[in-house]
Amino acid sequence: MKQKNIQWAWQQTPRCASMKFLLVVLACEADDQGVIESPTILALSQTTGMHRKTVIKYKKHLLADGFISEQAGAESRLILSRGEQ
Repeated sequence: MKQKNIQWAWQQTPRCASMKFLLVVLACEADDQGVIESPTILALSQTTGMHRKTVIKYKKHLLADGFISEQAGAESRLILSRGEQ
């Protein structure tokens, strides 16, 4: 159900269009539960065309604003905050 993740991301209103694009990219990478396994800054930078510092900054804003959450462990994970999990 990646389509569900992508639809959710398009409906969100982060601080700027570039941050929304990063959220949509994350949604494309998420599984059916909204979990993104081990997303690297390098991979996100290459996919979005954003500088790695920009990806880091926008990721921090998405975390702070509640669009995503982070689950640390052996492998880092990001989780879409779709409100149904």
